[in-house]
Amino acid sequence: MVDRMIETSNPKDTMTPTRPPNGARPRRHLSIAATLALAAGMLVLPAQAAFAAEPIDGAPTAGDTVFPNVGNSGYDALDYAVAIAWSPDTVQSDGLVSGTIESATTTMTANASQPLRSFTLDFEGMEVDSVTVNGEPANWVRDVDAAAIKYKLVVTPATPVSGEFTTTISYHGVPVTHIDADGSAEGWSRTSDGAILLGQPVGMMAGFPHNNTPADKATYTFTVDIPSQLSAANGTGLSDAAVVSNGELVSRTPSEDATRTTWIWRQNQQMASELAVIGIGRYDIIETQLALSDGRVIPSWSFMDSTLSAANKTTITNRVNQLETITRNLESVYGPYPGNSTGVIVDTVPAEINYALETQDRSFFPSVNSVNGNTLIHELVHQWYGDHVSPTTWTDIWIGEGMATWGPTHYNSAAGFGSGSSTEQTYFNSWNSVPATSVNWSIPPGAQTDSAALYGYQTYTRSAQFWEALKIAIGDEAFFGVVRQWQDRFGGTSVSGSELKALAEELSGRDLTAFWEDWILTPGKPDWPEKLTASLASDRSDAVGRGDRVEYTLSAENTGRIPLASSVVTVDVSSVLARAAIEEPLAEGLTLDGTTLSWAVPATATGASSTVAFAAVVDDAASGGTLEAQATVATLGGTCVSCGTSLEVTEYELSPAPKPTVSGPARAGETLTAQAAGWPEGTTFAYQWSVGGKPVDGATAQTFAVPETAVGSPVTVTVTGTKAGYLPTKATSDPTAPVAPAPKPGPFRDVTPSTKFSKEINWMAEAGLATGIRKTDANGAVYFDYEPKTAVTREAVAAFLFRLEAPRGYTAPKVSPFADVRPGDKFYREIAWMHEAGLARGIKQPAGKPDYAPKATITREAMAAFMYRKDARGGFVAPKSSPFADVRPGDRFYREIAWMYDSGLSTGIKQASGKPAYAPKANMSREAMAAFLYRAEH
Repeated sequence: MVDRMIETSNPKDTMTPTRPPNGARPRRHLSIAATLALAAGMLVLPAQAAFAAEPIDGAPTAGDTVFPNVGNSGYDALDYAVAIAWSPDTVQSDGLVSGTIESATTTMTANASQPLRSFTLDFEGMEVDSVTVNGEPANWVRDVDAAAIKYKLVVTPATPVSGEFTTTISYHGVPVTHIDADGSAEGWSRTSDGAILLGQPVGMMAGFPHNNTPADKATYTFTVDIPSQLSAANGTGLSDAAVVSNGELVSRTPSEDATRTTWIWRQNQQMASELAVIGIGRYDIIETQLALSDGRVIPSWSFMDSTLSAANKTTITNRVNQLETITRNLESVYGPYPGNSTGVIVDTVPAEINYALETQDRSFFPSVNSVNGNTLIHELVHQWYGDHVSPTTWTDIWIGEGMATWGPTHYNSAAGFGSGSSTEQTYFNSWNSVPATSVNWSIPPGAQTDSAALYGYQTYTRSAQFWEALKIAIGDEAFFGVVRQWQDRFGGTSVSGSELKALAEELSGRDLTAFWEDWILTPGKPDWPEKLTASLASDRSDAVGRGDRVEYTLSAENTGRIPLASSVVTVDVSSVLARAAIEEPLAEGLTLDGTTLSWAVPATATGASSTVAFAAVVDDAASGGTLEAQATVATLGGTCVSCGTSLEVTEYELSPAPKPTVSGPARAGETLTAQAAGWPEGTTFAYQWSVGGKPVDGATAQTFAVPETAVGSPVTVTVTGTKAGYLPTKATSDPTAPVAPAPKPGPFRDVTPSTKFSKEINWMAEAGLATGIRKTDANGAVYFDYEPKTAVTREAVAAFLFRLEAPRGYTAPKVSPFADVRPGDKFYREIAWMHEAGLARGIKQPAGKPDYAPKATITREAMAAFMYRKDARGGFVAPKSSPFADVRPGDRFYREIAWMYDSGLSTGIKQASGKPAYAPKANMSREAMAAFLYRAEH
């Protein structure tokens, strides 16, 4: 029959059944999917949203598909303080001691990320006396369905809780044994002289109320009050009693009359509840210390049944003395020992407890034989795998159990700390000995849901085979990196199998999806991984040159336990293809895709090797660098030895390497510039100038200031082109004409022989038309500039033309012809002459005399008008087609501008489209005016 019980209590009236607020019926549990969604949504809410949210009922499940009704959501347990008082019954009826928990309290400190109207804990057996939340009485109800493995204590606090809160449950009664679906016993079990509490996978809920899921770790304090002495069930052998638990022994305090002793154990490390243990009985205690690899010294408390024989006690003591060596050896594989203490528990227990268990810090063993064999190493490995890093759900028990099975095999192998067979040989034989039709392969480790089969072949043997297969698949370095990083990254937490896959892929750089699916997620016998060692070699060791042929040989040696059938080796030939071409056709099994050459390794028996060759021919344009080829085993299970080749390519001179050219006048005082064009892209140049064929010291720039000493000799420049992968290459320019002497200094400091229109500007001074602009340098010396680019003012034009054309002795009129120029003004005489000579009519004004605007700059069209009036002879007819692109017939001063072109005074400004432009509205520069006047007079 289904054992289904609803027990309720009202803290204010223990005789009245409790109901939720508003008289509603007790809340039915949500479906698993709904509660998971609710819990997940609750966990991601920000703090400010959480306090504003409506209170909810915590979900009565942790979402574990193996135990859907065990574990709870809505809160995170932080710490448990468990206090019990246990006494043996006065009357004993058989060979095992019956006992009672006379009183007990469990205080859970937890954190709720969203306000909880109610929440649940797991608790099987005994009688609940009271429940308080944050010190206030709370309503509670027990909802039990034994067939569904459901033992819920539903708590409804007086007011909803949020953030950190405490719940204290008081209870008492006869402790119960939880029988698992596979028939094994856990929870409280009677022993020959006391009791023991074990809890894997879910029996710890028979010990005390809590959140019974490995996903919710916490710290613990166990305070256990027992008689100071105990006897066997038949009343014989009265002797000192003890309590053993997890963590560190804080105290053992006798009562005033010394008849009872209170033992306090504190577990400061994070611990899943299924790893807790409380042992009550007559024990011999072995207290010692262990020195760990990192220098820590931790206490060791070991407890062994005091009724064991002397020989058995000696065996156990010897094993305890080996703990330091074994632990330090395991630290070299898994990292620092995670606990703060260690030890073992060896107790005589009923046959239903036919297993050892990795209770945290000090594992439990039901016999001397179990602690004396590999089981001790198994349980010690569990201190890292299963205890320090725990599964989030019971489906992923395979991670820890598989490693704890593989670990002793590695420990005892020659590669570990013994001389036994390799783990590869051991687990291949194990895999190979079970036919594919065996039922052992029917349950995939990472998809199991049946609690009755939880401790089957798939959890231990197949999972240990998986760890070895993973080592073969990703190689020793990545494998042991995963083994260690699993602890370094996730120690003290609970982690899923998918995170193990992600870590293995990260550290190995391999895609393990298909491998994981085959070994962990899919029913059926998985494939044992192929294993090979690849190598790559070439037939050349010296430098290769253009046209040389290089032959490469790929080899694959089968170093595994099964024939090679699907392995692939790839070669990165990007460097080779940059300087050479792969010969076609390729050998069978080879394919080239871009810069990757792939080799499908042919069927190869164990211990045998296969080879294939390919060749490359160095390009005719290759120079320098290296031909590098790098082989990699693309499929799982491969390692590469001597898989990279590198051959130097002979360096050649750059080509083409044309002669450089030299620009600039070959004249002393001038600057010459070297230009190197047409060389390969990326070439850099160094320069050396020579005069008369002799290099000039220090003349190594792109430009060369021609010295006076070079007069009469030609100048050349030699460029040296350099580029990575090529030899330095030289080329020398044609010689210049013999260097001419530097011209004598001109009248103007800012006009040099290289200045545009320098000849015309210097003529202006020689002809007396321009004296320049007087200036004084920093030393007070007077000099003159011409300022070629400066715009010409109208008064300056008058001065220039007057000096060029006016008759000697010209006397300016006493009355100015222009309204804005008065007698006595600067250039008055010259401006008056412009009017009298008919060169300037002035600018009309609304009334009276015209203006001359002497300070205004003159435009190019106005200059054309002045020049036309000065020099044009009658009869010029402007052409119907303008010589300039920006001046049209009919435009103002069109005739005068056309005459400028016709008379050779202006060639215009070159345009890319054809006809030159004149820019009639632009200001006239002083250099352009010099050119116009020079051309007019020559």
